Amino acid sequence: MKRVAINAVVLHERSGGLGQYMNYLIQFFGEKKFEFEPVIYLSKKFYETSGKFKKYNNIKTLDVSPYNPVKRIFREAFVWRKTLRTDHIDLFFSPLSYIPLGVNVPSVMTIHDLGYFHFKEHYTFLRVNFLKKMIRSSAGRAEKIITISDYSKKDIVHTFNLNPDKIAVIYEGINTDFFAIKYSGNEITTIKEKYNLPDKYILSVGHLEPRKNYCRLIEAFHQLKVKYNIEHSLVIVGQENWYFKEIYHKVSELDLNNSVIFTKFVEKEALPAVYQLADLFVTASLFEGFGFTPLESMAAGTPAAVSDCTSLPEITGDAALLFDPYDIDDIAEKLYVLLTNGLLRKKLIGKGFENIKRFQWETCCLETAKELTKVLEKK
Repeated sequence: MKRVAINAVVLHERSGGLGQYMNYLIQFFGEKKFEFEPVIYLSKKFYETSGKFKKYNNIKTLDVSPYNPVKRIFREAFVWRKTLRTDHIDLFFSPLSYIPLGVNVPSVMTIHDLGYFHFKEHYTFLRVNFLKKMIRSSAGRAEKIITISDYSKKDIVHTFNLNPDKIAVIYEGINTDFFAIKYSGNEITTIKEKYNLPDKYILSVGHLEPRKNYCRLIEAFHQLKVKYNIEHSLVIVGQENWYFKEIYHKVSELDLNNSVIFTKFVEKEALPAVYQLADLFVTASLFEGFGFTPLESMAAGTPAAVSDCTSLPEITGDAALLFDPYDIDDIAEKLYVLLTNGLLRKKLIGKGFENIKRFQWETCCLETAKELTKVLEKK
C-alpha cells in the first residue's frame, strides 16, 4: 500500500484557523481507512505536551519547533529528505501554503490564500519574502493544489498563471454543535469575569494585524458612540501578531480605552459563549481566503456584518450584512442598522443557520482524501 505523509509539524496550541483545519485532518486520517496509508507528522514537543493525539497509531514526530518559524524552516530543510526516504513515503501532503524545503517526493498542497502577494506591507519583511518565493515555487512543483474558496482559486490561477484544472476547491468546515453549546449561569458569569466582557458589546475575532482592518473598525465604532450614543463596547478577540501597536494607538487617540476591550487569546471552551453573548459580530477584514469567524458567529446565533470583498461574500452568502471595509461611514451605518433593526437581525440569524450547513468537516476531509487518491493513481 502506498504511503502519504500528512505534514502537521506547524500545529501548536494557538494555531488559529489553520490549526482547526489541521486538527480535523489529523482526526480524520487517524481514524478512517483509505486506499493508501496516511502517516501524520507532528512536532515532537507539541505531540508530547498536548497528549491528545496519542490514541492514533499512525503518528510520527519530528524534532522541529512549531513555535519558532525561522528555526523550523531551517530544521525542516534537513530532516524531510531523510525522513521521507526512511519511511518510504510516496506522496507528501502539506496542509499549509507551501511545500517545505527538503521534500523530494510528489506533493499535494493546500493554499489557503495569497494575502502575502496583495498586502505585503501588512506583514514582516522576512515573512512576506520567504512565503512569496516558497508559495510560488511550491505551486509550480505540486501535483495538485487544494484551496478553500472559489475566490482563492481564481486568485491562484491569475497570480501564478496556472491551469484551473490543477486546483480543487474544497470548503473547510464549521463545528456547529460546538458553537451552539449551552452554558450554565455560573459558567457565563465566570467567562464574563475572566475576559472582562460587558453586558452589551459588538464582537470582532481575529489576530491583531493590519489585514484585519481594526483601525477603520475602531473609527467606525467611535462614530457609533458620537453619533448614536450606543451603550455597547467593542470586544476584540485575537493575539498580537505583527504591526499591532497602531491599533492600540487608535484606541487611545479616540479616547476609547474604556470602550474597546482586547481579550487576546480566549480558551477554546469559552469562545462559543463570547460569540453568543455579543449583540452582533463584525469582521472588517480586507482579505480572507475563507473566513471562519462569521460562520462561527452564525453557528452561535449571533448576526454578522462583514466586508464585501475577497471570499467573504461567497462564504456568508445572503446570511450577513455587507459593507465596504475601506469606508468608515458605511461600516458604522451597517453596524447601527444591525444593532437596531430587529426584523433584519432575526432574518440574518435564520439564514445563518441555513448557510452553515454548506460547510462540513467530514465533507472537507473526504474530498481531500479523494484528491490524494487521484494523484496516487496517476503515479
